[in-house]
Amino acid sequence: MENLLLCLAFSLLAGVDSDPKATRMLDRLSASYEKMGGFELQFRYELEFDGRVEPSQTGKLWSKGDLYRLELPDLELYCDGKNQYAHLKKNKEIQISRPDPSDRRYHPATLARIHESGKFEYRILSERNDKNPLSVIEFKPQNSSDPIFKILLHISEPNSRIVKVQWFEKSGRRTTVHFERTHPRNFDSGFFAPDLDSMPGIHVEDLRED
Repeated sequence: MENLLLCLAFSLLAGVDSDPKATRMLDRLSASYEKMGGFELQFRYELEFDGRVEPSQTGKLWSKGDLYRLELPDLELYCDGKNQYAHLKKNKEIQISRPDPSDRRYHPATLARIHESGKFEYRILSERNDKNPLSVIEFKPQNSSDPIFKILLHISEPNSRIVKVQWFEKSGRRTTVHFERTHPRNFDSGFFAPDLDSMPGIHVEDLRED
C-alpha cells in the first residue's frame, strides 16, 4: 500500500512539472528562432511597482546564436561570444568582462527554451481563438526562494514569435517587455564588438580576471 501511494504521488508531481501541449508549443517556438538565425528586434519595456507604472523605454536587440548586441537609451551591450562590452554612454566608458548568462534572460531565443532548464513548472494559461490571436504560457519556479513567482509568455502562434513577456516578483515589482518587430538579418563578424577606434576619448576598463 505504501509503495502504491508513493507511485501515485510521484505520478501526480510529474504531471505538474510539464504540460505536454505547452512543451510542443515551446519546441516549435524555439525551432522558429533557431531557423531564423540572425535577427533584429525592436522592443519596449515597462516597470511597475505597487501599481505605479514608470515611463516605458525602448530598445533594440541584434542577435545571432550566442552573439548579441543590445541598445538602450543609456547603455549598449555587446557580446562576441568571448567577451562582453558594456558601453556606459553618459560616462563615456566601456567595461570589458566575461559573458554573464543571466544577461540573456530577456532574449527571446532564451525565453523560447526556458522550459528546457528544468527550473519551472509550466502550463498553457489561455489558447489562441477567434477573439484572441495569442496563446499564453505560465511558468512558476520550482525553487520557492526565487524572487520571481510567475512568468507569462505571450506567443503569436501563426508565426511562432514571442510578442510579450511578463515577470512577476514577490516584492510587487512587475516587468513587461513587448517584442514589437522582429526581422531576419545577416551580420558581419565585427558587428557584435564595439569599434574602439571610432570612439575617441572613450575610457576602457578591463574587468576580466583571467
